[in-house]
Amino acid sequence: MSPVNVIRMLEKVARLYYEDDLTQQEIAGQLGVSRPKVARLLKQAKERGIVKIEIVASPTATGELERNLEHRFGLKEAIVVRVDGSNEPLVRREIGAAAAECFLRVLNEGDTVAVSWGRTLLDLVDALRPQHTPARIVQMVGGFGRVDVNVHASELARRIAEKLDGDYVPLPAPAIVQTPELQAAIMEDVGVRDAVEGAREARIALVGIGVPGQNSVLVESGYLSKEEMDEIEREAVGDICAQFYTAQGQLYDSHFYHRVVGLPLSDLRGIEYVLAAAGGVSKARAILGALRGKLINVLVTDEDTAEAVLQMDTTET
Repeated sequence: MSPVNVIRMLEKVARLYYEDDLTQQEIAGQLGVSRPKVARLLKQAKERGIVKIEIVASPTATGELERNLEHRFGLKEAIVVRVDGSNEPLVRREIGAAAAECFLRVLNEGDTVAVSWGRTLLDLVDALRPQHTPARIVQMVGGFGRVDVNVHASELARRIAEKLDGDYVPLPAPAIVQTPELQAAIMEDVGVRDAVEGAREARIALVGIGVPGQNSVLVESGYLSKEEMDEIEREAVGDICAQFYTAQGQLYDSHFYHRVVGLPLSDLRGIEYVLAAAGGVSKARAILGALRGKLINVLVTDEDTAEAVLQMDTTET
């Protein structure tokens, strides 16, 4: 076929497919060629610039931010919601709703799901629509005493199991105990050991991200003194499952770390989907540390925070 006829054929196939909305099989029948040949011709039409596809983003689209986060940090997926960043409850609610949709999309029947704790995860659970997808829902860190019971890993995991018609595996222990020796003994309990092993084998983990400081619930609930938190703040930027990490995502291995009852932070890297739901510019540095340390691989956040994270990664080492 001469070059002119090749171009003519490519244009014809492209018009039939993109303008007349014929299927590849219908085009094959009309032109007397095979369907695989039609597919090859369409590919050639794009390669030669005969067909140019333009994606027109909506005014509310955040796709470029999502792609930048995914490419820079090697994420499986980033979801960025556009919301008024000054309204903290609204930010959490929108992130929670988007995270719930993402979670249901990747969830398969029979999966094991490890669940942490936090206010944004509470919004995720509130937004979760009931459906029959039986899964094993495992509490991955102990309870937090005086902290609002609704944000406990135990309550969140129980409610997720209820909404999915799944099985709930509790971790029957406090999240933080007084001494490393007591933590080591509790970790040997059969119920605790089963929950931690179940979390380690999970395909999906749902986590929140905390920020160290005097307003931390770990201080408010009495688990950490103000002096201990001052020491942690000098080295750590965030926590997941009450375990702190540095700006580069390395574990902050303190006396406090050895008092936490739950899945060790380093074990998150072995889970296929670690979905973090976290937002608010005040959490940008904590989110960046988790991204740098590969502690999470799916992030749901808000636009202002996503921009702050990318800017910090560019300007800070």
